[in-house]
Amino acid sequence: MFGIYGLALYLVVIAIGAAIWALLMLIAFAIGLVTHPIRTLAIVLQKIAGLAAGLALIVALITWFWYDHSKPDFIPTFAGSIGVIVLGVIVYTFAQWLLDRPTRAERRAMAAMPIASSSPLHDAVINGGLARTPWPVKWWAEDENRVWIAWQAQQETEEYSRGDIIVEEYRDIEYGGIERHSESYIHHQHGADPRRLIGENIALFMNDGILPVVHSR
Repeated sequence: MFGIYGLALYLVVIAIGAAIWALLMLIAFAIGLVTHPIRTLAIVLQKIAGLAAGLALIVALITWFWYDHSKPDFIPTFAGSIGVIVLGVIVYTFAQWLLDRPTRAERRAMAAMPIASSSPLHDAVINGGLARTPWPVKWWAEDENRVWIAWQAQQETEEYSRGDIIVEEYRDIEYGGIERHSESYIHHQHGADPRRLIGENIALFMNDGILPVVHSR
């Protein structure tokens, strides 16, 4: 009798532990959905796809080596298992791609990282140390002794309309300095590539028709 009670007690403890574990996993899943919904769903999809593909592989091996190939359900079973494996690999790969993509916070951090150019003075202009722009610099280009920066108006002002792109040119001067030389602006064009517009603007007004390479931050 004691043995039965002891076994029942062990089973109750195991059941309570399993319930606590399931509750913690559910809470973690809920928190993950709130904080990182895409990554959390990708992890879940990846686990399900891996499990399904693994089980399908076992079924396919059993069907091929230990099942009668002459039976009518052999081909549907084997082909279905192969289909589940292929689908599982596709879903797993897609989920891994989602996990490898930088998050929005990581993209913002990368955008805030200093940009490296050919000159420390150019770096200072691009990163806002020397150029005091009302909104962050989003594009830049340079040649040997000049650097161009471009930023986009985020709201209507007396000088610019919302969405206009402002291009500023800075030139190296003697004794290791740099100064602002000129400015132009591009009216907002919906759907147009900003880098192309900036390059054409620089070539037309500031660079004697030579199209520079425009970088995005």
